[in-house]
Parts: sequence; structure tokens; C-alpha cells
Amino acid sequence: MVYASALEGGYTPASVIMDAPITLPGANGTLWTPENYEGKYYGPLQLRRGLELSRNTMTVRLAQGVGMTRISAMAEKLGVTDHMDKVLSMALGAGETTVFKLAGAYASFVNGGRKIEPHLIELVQDREGKTIFKADARDCPRCAAGFNGDESPRIPDAGAQVMDPITAYQITSMLQGVVQRGTATAALAIGRPVGGKTGTTNDYRSAWFMGFSPKMVVGIFVGFDDNHSLGEGETGAVAAVPIFVSFMQEALKGYAPDDFPAPKTAKYAMVRGIREAFRPGTEPKVAVTPEAGNPLGPVPYNQVPLNGQPGAPGLAVPPPKAKKPADDVNGLY
Repeated sequence: MVYASALEGGYTPASVIMDAPITLPGANGTLWTPENYEGKYYGPLQLRRGLELSRNTMTVRLAQGVGMTRISAMAEKLGVTDHMDKVLSMALGAGETTVFKLAGAYASFVNGGRKIEPHLIELVQDREGKTIFKADARDCPRCAAGFNGDESPRIPDAGAQVMDPITAYQITSMLQGVVQRGTATAALAIGRPVGGKTGTTNDYRSAWFMGFSPKMVVGIFVGFDDNHSLGEGETGAVAAVPIFVSFMQEALKGYAPDDFPAPKTAKYAMVRGIREAFRPGTEPKVAVTPEAGNPLGPVPYNQVPLNGQPGAPGLAVPPPKAKKPADDVNGLY
């Protein structure tokens, strides 16, 4: 929800946010210091990479830039909650919701930004076969008519357009990256295009995975009724993702391995080896490498060094050129 709000507000998947320690004032004069799961900080990262690696401090900084008013409105619009307090801790999931509501919200990403109204009962008929309730309220006047050679009925898309289709695809693509290179790589065992997001609450009290294919959204929650800890290391990747894998391997049998449809109105560009979608006008422009550019040339996406990560490849950085004395321009630079 934070990243979708950012993309709606002018950020792109290639925008860069700092992943570094942060301390903020809390209630009653206290201080709040959110941390990343493993206590490491990787410095400036693209939005895509931050979501793939579940960087908490980066997400808080992004929420600061976007504003919790926009994020709260997005969460409420997608049905995650009826009311979200406009405090930064909500950006890391400090509030409560249900798997049912969250699955409905994630379905909007896969559904091109259209709102999904989740329901538990699809259809009710009486003993004579007469439909007395159906969840799908769309009208189709000719659906019950016999075939007469005319064109098939065209049923309108259901649900309000709650976000730009390009934003929905950007988030879907970034969540595919969570499976391909991020915290949910175990889901690669499914062998089909899937995406999703892991989640772990404080003290390992619950583990989440919200996953999806082009035709199905699946929410996994693991936790105790009394909210006590699952045990050390029981993260969403460890406890929830394997359940998703087992379920999807069976649920997707018989379905073609379709990919997620890309919006025709988006502009596409390769960013560090990843095909990114951009809203027209926000796509990166071709730049000429400066004379003192990186002598190694372009760096593949998955080889960009993460500060503090052992074994990360380094970039050769040329020494800075000597600066000329500043002219007197009355403080304007």
C-alpha cells in the first residue's frame, strides 16, 4: 500500500530512497527507531529493490515523503481497513486487518487497479434452480438468450477503478521480483509467473505471505489464537511461503502458465537489466556517460553493491576532479 501510494504520487520503480537507520519522535516524548529484520542497512536503493528485500527503514522514509494521508486513503479505498491512523508505524503494518480483506486488496493489483469486492457466497438457488442471490451483480441482458449467430455478449468490467492500471502493473511486477530475487525465492518452485509479499510481526507472533498468479490471489497467515510467538526465526518466508507453494502447485494444475498482462499505455525501459513500466513522461531519458563515468560500464541489477553486504561487488570510482574556486554569485549555486 505504501509503495502503490508512492507510485500514484509521482515516484517510479527506479526512484531511489535511503535505507539507513532512522529515529523519530513517538508518543509522550518517546523515540521510535524502526529496524530492518537482520539489522543491516544497504544505503540508497531503488523502490523495486526496497520492496523485494523488505527494507523497513526505507519504507518509513518513503512513507514520510508520500505522506500518511495518501497512504491511509489508499488502504481504506482498497478495503484493508475501515480507518487507518495517520502515523508512520502504520506503514510497517502496526494496525490490524484480516487475510480476507488483504486478499481483496491484493486482487486489485492483479485486476488492473479495479476494486475487488471479496465475498464468501457466490450463488444461492432454490430447489427449483431459480437464482435468489448472486455475488456478481453485473448485468448481462443477452446471456440467457439462445445462440442466434450474433456476437457474444460483452460483460462490463466490475469494480471501480481505484488506481491507475500502470500503477497496478508496476506493483505486480515489483512483487514478482520478491519471488525472483527477494524474500520469497522459495516460491520459484511453483515454476510459473507468481508474485507476493512476505510479512513478519514483532517477536515472530505471526507470519504472512500474500501471493498471486495472474488468475488467483492467495493469503497465508500463520499464528496462534492468543498471539504468542511462533518461535525464533519463524518468518513469513519460513512459515508461510511453503504453504503457498504447496497450495499453488495443486491449485494451478490445468491452467496455462499465463504471464501478467502489461498495460499498453505504459512506457517501458530497461533499468539495470529489468524491464520497468513507467507512466508516460516519467520514463528515464537516455543519458551520455560522462568522461569520468564508471569504467566498468553498466552494472546488472542483481550485482549492484549493497552497503554492508559481505561479498558484494564493488564499483571503481574515479578520484574527484579538483574544484575551481567558487565565483561570487551571491549564494546561488
